[in-house]
Amino acid sequence: MPTTRIGFGSALALLLALGGASATSAQTEPAITVERQLNATTLTRLRALAPDQEARITLHRDDSASAGGDWNLRRLEVYAPDAQLWVATARGLEPMPRSNLVHFVGVRAGERLSLSLAPGLSHGEGLLLGEEGSFRLDVTPRADGGLTLSGISTEAALPDGSLPEADCLGGLEGDASWRKALTLHAPTAAATPKVATRKVTLAIDTDNELLQQKFSNNTTSAGNYMAALVAGMSAIYEMEPGAGGAKIKLEIGSQILRPSTITDPYPSEVGSDTLDQLNEFGLYWKNNYPYASYPRAFALMISGKSAAPYSANGIAWLVSGNDYCAATGTNYGGQIYGHYSVNRVYKYAGATAADDVSLVAHELGHNFGLSHTHCTNTSGAFPSAVSTLDRCFSGESGCYTGTTSCPTSPAPGAPKGTLMSYCHMNGCGQPNASIIHPVQVTTINTRIAAQSPSCVVAIASPNQPPSITAPASVSVTEDVASPLAGITFADSDAGSGSLTATFTVPAGSLTTTGSGVTVGGTPTARTLTGTLTALNAFIAAGNLRYTTAANATGSVTLGIVINDNGNTGSGGAQSASRSLALTITAVNDAPGISAPASISLAEDVTSSLSGISFSDIDAGSGSLTATFTVPAGSLSTAGSGVSVGGTPTARTLTGTLTALNAFIAAGNLRYLTAPNATGSVTLGIAINDNGHAGSGGAQSATRNLSIAIQAVNDAPGVAAPTLMGLPDTGTVAVSGVSFSDVDAGGGALTVTLSAPAAVTVNGTSGGGVTASGSGSTRSFQGTLANLNAYFGSAQVSLTTAGFTAIGTLTIGINDNGNTGSGGPKTASASVALKGGILFANGFE
Repeated sequence: MPTTRIGFGSALALLLALGGASATSAQTEPAITVERQLNATTLTRLRALAPDQEARITLHRDDSASAGGDWNLRRLEVYAPDAQLWVATARGLEPMPRSNLVHFVGVRAGERLSLSLAPGLSHGEGLLLGEEGSFRLDVTPRADGGLTLSGISTEAALPDGSLPEADCLGGLEGDASWRKALTLHAPTAAATPKVATRKVTLAIDTDNELLQQKFSNNTTSAGNYMAALVAGMSAIYEMEPGAGGAKIKLEIGSQILRPSTITDPYPSEVGSDTLDQLNEFGLYWKNNYPYASYPRAFALMISGKSAAPYSANGIAWLVSGNDYCAATGTNYGGQIYGHYSVNRVYKYAGATAADDVSLVAHELGHNFGLSHTHCTNTSGAFPSAVSTLDRCFSGESGCYTGTTSCPTSPAPGAPKGTLMSYCHMNGCGQPNASIIHPVQVTTINTRIAAQSPSCVVAIASPNQPPSITAPASVSVTEDVASPLAGITFADSDAGSGSLTATFTVPAGSLTTTGSGVTVGGTPTARTLTGTLTALNAFIAAGNLRYTTAANATGSVTLGIVINDNGNTGSGGAQSASRSLALTITAVNDAPGISAPASISLAEDVTSSLSGISFSDIDAGSGSLTATFTVPAGSLSTAGSGVSVGGTPTARTLTGTLTALNAFIAAGNLRYLTAPNATGSVTLGIAINDNGHAGSGGAQSATRNLSIAIQAVNDAPGVAAPTLMGLPDTGTVAVSGVSFSDVDAGGGALTVTLSAPAAVTVNGTSGGGVTASGSGSTRSFQGTLANLNAYFGSAQVSLTTAGFTAIGTLTIGINDNGNTGSGGPKTASASVALKGGILFANGFE
């Protein structure tokens, strides 16, 4: 329809409308459909996102036309923090709750997506905007916990054969030859979701007709619709300029739902002139909802006053100058100029917010300051009749007036049928109706830059969460400080900010070497703080290490948490966590020996070697070999339970750890000194585990202990002739007598000679020997050497007086217990005496 142009002072205000044509006759057109799947795992990830957080997902096609594609989806909040939502009642406007739908917006090459899901996934809706057009997505829960997204072109015929239409944005009137089979792109990598840098607040009002005819006065359904509508428009306006967007976040600041049970303040009739309805709406808001109490950049009437359920149209003020928020209304020629739009949306059964997004986004584009593309020249100026962006329409005052034609650039991504065009009016199609023409992107960004900061509010990009890449498990070596390799962190907006990584283990210890990060925490909860680059370099260099608990085997769980400390963007600190298994490679542990420093054993006695035991944490039932060595004496065994080998001075015992310890504890390993040995000898002990458990081969241990020999007093000895002849009267020297004592040393010994009564024993003190006694018994005391010298020099003699019998001379020696234990030891010898022998010249 022609555009009404109104001049006011130096400002130019354009009123632009989408005409509401009546329904055309039914046409037979195949529906363009798409099936995509969201599995339960993906849904869990999505529902865990906080507003403005992202998740990368894969949507799978059900048919064989193309493989699944990757998307980056971002959680979207459609309400302003202080949003005011009301429902009209007999008592006036009463607060109502926000929609509980959870919203997401995503993008990848050639496609955009908005998705609004109920918390329990019982219902939802979505919008897919591609180079082939726009598609409403219906949500169907699956038995496996996932969702099927069933899409159909928003221009497809309805079940009753009717065609939805809006003069420049929908319907199939005219030439439909541009239609083709849908081919969705499947890029190898998803594009990054575009995050707005500025936000504007929307006020939304409704009329009785909308609530009654579209929602049967169900305010919950109407609230869900409004939230999904804004989410769908965000898929257009939040995009990067290069992708046909303005990086604008749309938020609902005020919303009024007016059920038909309470008469609304808008008396205009269904199918009435849209300009009259726009003035009616603008005047009411100007007078009743001042900006100070109801702040907004734009006010949108979502109306049910379209002439037919399957037709839609709209009208909006083109705010070509001044501040959006200040354009609250000026009475000029009976028309209220301001930041208002009227959107008569579809009311047919099954119509969703996705079916109305293009219409409402188009009218909102006028509020932002965009004219139609057939009224805008290649420099962005409007109204213009020459060098226009397209020639799809020629019936608007002050705009292109020549022969209509389609744009000549049909390639995907080209600005054909963009958001502000009428290209569909002459059958050119609208494959890119979800983007803003590049020339108009410049226009809208120039207009936005001129707005007051309180009207178009700058917002920081949301802080994106970090992520962790790590293997499922890492091998570490028992009792060795092993580097933890393969762990890296990523954070798209970390920059040079400092992040904190925390590593936890239930046992063992985490240690570090090197520099470049700040190390804190405890051995079981180690923290590393530094830039993303520094953290990754530190770990890659092997500077984070784990040592198992002593002799641990099996595996332990390593917990990893990365916190970006909220350095960049809004939303506070973000974190990620994961765990991996530290699989411990067993190392053969060396056995151990427990033994006293010394053992005391008696000289010349076979004694058990006690107090010796072995240990080996990983011996299990394996066989170990113990070797015992001595330089003198002999090692022997008794009993059973182990294998005995070796020699008396190098004895081996082979058996299990338990058997070896039991064998020794039972006193079955014994030692006998060398004869009469004194002092001490060294017992060498070695244990070899024979390498039964873990890596590293056989392990051994050695230990020495001293065997202190407890001396035992050895008995002395006497050597004497067996027969000695005596004269019946006379004196004869005692000869051939000597003494021995291996441990006498310098101690005094006592020798006693006892003869028959008729024989006198003679000897005087001298030569270190003390003589005592008289008659037939005399004792001699002295050292062994002195005694032997004394007796060897004939100092002792026997005197007889009439001895003619046969008798016995007893020679006894007592060592007096000078050396060793056991007390005094004695020895004696008997010499037969034969009396009455005649001696002449020395001969008997």
